[in-house]
Amino acid sequence: MVVASLITTLPLLAEQPVSFKADLAPILLNQCQSCHGPKKSKGGYRVDTFERAMEVGFDELHYRMVTDDEDEIMPPDADPLPAELTALFKRWQEEGENFDGGDPQASLAEIIPGLKHPDPPPQYSRAIPVTALAFANGDQSILTSGYHEVLVWSANSGKLQRRISGLPERIHSIDIHPDGKQVAVAGGSPGRTGEVRVIDLSDGSLVQLLHKSNDLCLSAKFNLAGTRLATCGTDGSVRVFDSVTWQQEFTFSNHSNWVNDLAWSAEGSRIVTGSKDHTAKVFDLTTNSRISTFTGHDGSVYSVIFDKTSEHVLSACSKGKVLYWSTDSGHAVKELANQSESIYHIAALDSAEHFIFSGAMPSVEMIDLQSGKTEKEFNYKCNNLALAVSNDSRRLLTGDSEGGLRLIDIESGELITGFTAAP
Repeated sequence: MVVASLITTLPLLAEQPVSFKADLAPILLNQCQSCHGPKKSKGGYRVDTFERAMEVGFDELHYRMVTDDEDEIMPPDADPLPAELTALFKRWQEEGENFDGGDPQASLAEIIPGLKHPDPPPQYSRAIPVTALAFANGDQSILTSGYHEVLVWSANSGKLQRRISGLPERIHSIDIHPDGKQVAVAGGSPGRTGEVRVIDLSDGSLVQLLHKSNDLCLSAKFNLAGTRLATCGTDGSVRVFDSVTWQQEFTFSNHSNWVNDLAWSAEGSRIVTGSKDHTAKVFDLTTNSRISTFTGHDGSVYSVIFDKTSEHVLSACSKGKVLYWSTDSGHAVKELANQSESIYHIAALDSAEHFIFSGAMPSVEMIDLQSGKTEKEFNYKCNNLALAVSNDSRRLLTGDSEGGLRLIDIESGELITGFTAAP
């Protein structure tokens, strides 16, 4: 599929010099990086940057693409590259091996000028897990993750309203701008690419492409004022962008593993992050520094939120715990939940006097923040991978591992609507 799409561009490429960043980098990324990337480097060789790809020299790189030796050909576990594509590399050499990607040490995903994604299928052969969702249009619409798309459903009828395509293969985060006009979508293809796309909700057009990386982007969230967007992912970095100019303002690389989630404080001066390295960290944008590190979890930290004062943080992990701790000191205050399965998401209710969590268990629970007691429990048969609360805190939205979506009245606990989120 990828090779076919690349071949269709060749007539146009013949009319102009070969561009490394636009023509060759996508081939290396899609066909070679899975075996020669940052996570797996067969033979100690990597092609995830221009500098690394050219360490062996062009002749060796080209030989690996055209050789008949099964032990040396790239890609090793797929059909050989078509002659049209290998000829493209040869023509690039004849034209002087010009590198037009800026920084030769930057990842291929970063220098490629806006990856074009394939269209989603007209109909899904099966439902896929709902890994991200959000309320939109004054809570009248529901946005859910799809395959290379975000699906827009009526919150009242459950009918499919629109499909926003041109997005990463897997969607891990959907966040609506406070003015309701834009949506930030984070995702990618495991081990290959990651990105955040900001989309105009009125027509589905691309506003900005951000945080391109070699692996998944896992979260992207606007601050409450809508002036900034923070992103994070498997590259271990947290990046903060101005949401008008889209200039990158801050980068934090303090985690030693994936950054799974992040959240803004109410006033927008601080960010809390949760990581696979078992820690959560608070960063201050006014001083461009780390304030505290919480080490109380014994598993990957999947979800983080500030309380209503921003003086404390709630964080949930793969060991089933929700812990409440001090923003400034990083010291634990109390344990609010202890489940036998992973907790994936936390959401605040009633100005954070209550919170709801979901995870790899059939129930979704509402907890009183002060007492730590379970006040309500909503039981379903599937793992709940995604969670959202309406702006008025009256409705709860869950997405599960079997593609199911449920809209629930929080006060009564009754199911308002439920359906499979697949075209």
